[in-house]
Amino acid sequence: MAYVDNLQKVKIETVNGVVECVGCSYNGIPFFVEEDESSGGRTVVSTVLPKTNRHVNEDAGGQVKQFTFKIYLVGENAEAMRSDLEEAFDAEGPFELVHMYYGRFKARSTTYSFAHVASELNYVSGSVTFVPEEDPKKVSRSSEDVHGLADSKANSSLSRAAAMFNEAFSIAGKAANVVQSAVDATNDILDMIENVRNGMRDVQDFVLNLSQLRENISLIMRTPGDFSNRIQNLFTMTKETFSGDDDWNSYTNESLVMMSKIDVDDGSTTSALMRSQIQRLSLVSAAGMAVKSVLSSKFDNSEQVYETEESLNAAFEAAMAKVTDVNDYMSLADMLAIALKYLREAKSKLAVVLEMPLNDISNALVACYDCYGDLNRVDEIIDRNEIADPSAIDRRSLKVLSK
Repeated sequence: MAYVDNLQKVKIETVNGVVECVGCSYNGIPFFVEEDESSGGRTVVSTVLPKTNRHVNEDAGGQVKQFTFKIYLVGENAEAMRSDLEEAFDAEGPFELVHMYYGRFKARSTTYSFAHVASELNYVSGSVTFVPEEDPKKVSRSSEDVHGLADSKANSSLSRAAAMFNEAFSIAGKAANVVQSAVDATNDILDMIENVRNGMRDVQDFVLNLSQLRENISLIMRTPGDFSNRIQNLFTMTKETFSGDDDWNSYTNESLVMMSKIDVDDGSTTSALMRSQIQRLSLVSAAGMAVKSVLSSKFDNSEQVYETEESLNAAFEAAMAKVTDVNDYMSLADMLAIALKYLREAKSKLAVVLEMPLNDISNALVACYDCYGDLNRVDEIIDRNEIADPSAIDRRSLKVLSK
């Protein structure tokens, strides 16, 4: 039996004739409902890929469910009920809604309207929209492992890029000029990697991998799986692999610079198609390394995180504008979204940079003690503010951390 079967049903004389209504209520105040509409669904953002007739759809989450009632108030106390309902609809907080089909649940009133007819003194019509209230006790409180999810997405994108390359790339039966075009494109990628990754030039494995690939490009190309692995190794290899901790922030910057230097051919000819496969592999690989580097970076304050957010967003947005393949676009978009989410969480846990007025303070020791209550962070204040003479500060303020 439907919930509506338990509610009072009446026939009301309206300006448009007789209508059958059901009695419902909000916060204990009754009204008659003729019609009910509910809406929901997903929020989908469609993005057109540049220079193509294709697009990708990104799911931005579920829409909030809404219930809209067409209501009537009749009788000698219609105006009093309207006044009571307006007060209830305007009140802050959720109240119990009796719905004709969904039963009883907590909801909030969002918008409403009432209409009067001059010839009908005891008659008010209107509409009202409600949104259901989530019960905090029923909402999952489990925390999402954003770090692990971001690392997983980066690894998945790297694996997917290699798999797509292995499936699409083949020099078998290609003309010599086409193969040479692919070799030239690879050499351009290798030159760029070597120029950007200056810090890796003293790592023997990196130098060996680079030189072997450069000397045998056309031969290695005959086995796309081996070729893609060697290319990706050059992007993902770090000194940390061989010598312990290192500056992961610089690896992030290296990857972002490499992303900016890789262009993707349109694939309109066989030669261009071969080059584009190599460029696509390289671009997604550099992006994957950028995300993995961000996850291992260390930030001293929220300002550093903000700078990384800006750089990451700019590099990925530019890369997404270059690609014409939906899979590449989605890989880049997924990695950017989860990396920015990770950075937002990281930023919320860090100190922010504040302006500290100096007043009569004339040296760094006094400034440090007044700010932090000890002298342990004098060097931090000197470095952040680039103070030449810590014993004689003539500024009006200094940049310090909030905690």
